[in-house]
Amino acid sequence: TGTVEKKIGLSNEDKLFGHGLSYCALCDGHFFKGEDVAVIGGGDAALKEALYLTTLVNKLYVIHRRNEFRGEEYILNELKSHVNVEFLTPYETLEILEENNKVSGLKIQNKETKEIKIISIQGLFPLVGQNPNSKFIKIDNVVDEKGTVPFNEDMSTNVKGLYVAGDLTPRDIRQIYIAEPDGKNVAISMIKYLGK
Repeated sequence: TGTVEKKIGLSNEDKLFGHGLSYCALCDGHFFKGEDVAVIGGGDAALKEALYLTTLVNKLYVIHRRNEFRGEEYILNELKSHVNVEFLTPYETLEILEENNKVSGLKIQNKETKEIKIISIQGLFPLVGQNPNSKFIKIDNVVDEKGTVPFNEDMSTNVKGLYVAGDLTPRDIRQIYIAEPDGKNVAISMIKYLGK
């Protein structure tokens, strides 16, 4: 059933989706080759996707609302080694600026000093997390505290006959290339289960 990206909650966010705003740098980063972009977020997924963007873009701003990052230190250190990356912490986004119905910049504010800064960008990647579409599952002890469904090696859950695949699983990266083999493995496991 996939996931829904967490939004930063600005009024024109939905309107600018696909017009300079994307929730997947791995999917859409190539559209911004040689341009200036920003990643909003501080977890592993945000840092990994930011690292990927360093090879494509001219300038990359990494904006996070805290001074400390939740992501792995080794990824953060590798990101810091790139000369085209600028970290803006602790900043929150006040407004997505647009021109001709496309992302043109960000208005951000330092949470400590209250300084307001405007940066010019052509691409924006709000990578602040995803919410798994698991609310429909009403069986006890299937969904964990993050809304994902833990699984065994054969993709089974702790409920006999119930299997899980794709974005509902507790993983850092959620991509179709991971979900597809999950589906194949679930099909094989279900055939074995039904055969019993």
